[in-house]
Amino acid sequence: LRKRRPDADWATLEAERSKREPTASDIGARVTVDGYDGQGVLRYVGPNKLTGKARCGVALDMRVGKIDGTLKGKKYFECSPNHGVLCGP
Repeated sequence: LRKRRPDADWATLEAERSKREPTASDIGARVTVDGYDGQGVLRYVGPNKLTGKARCGVALDMRVGKIDGTLKGKKYFECSPNHGVLCGP
């Protein structure tokens, strides 16, 4: 497992490595998340329910995430425990 860098919370669409931010139409796309090993599926694109900041929810293939799709009592998407990550676009 790579050590996570503080600036490594950015989801990158595997199919498109363009500068555009993911949208709801990208949900279901295979993605990688900087700072995490492996790939996953984009499951959420929208605001953080507490801060309003743009976020992407990713269900990772491997158990290297931090959440199960719920963060601080707010549900964003569903995945197995420790397979999810909520990160910046």
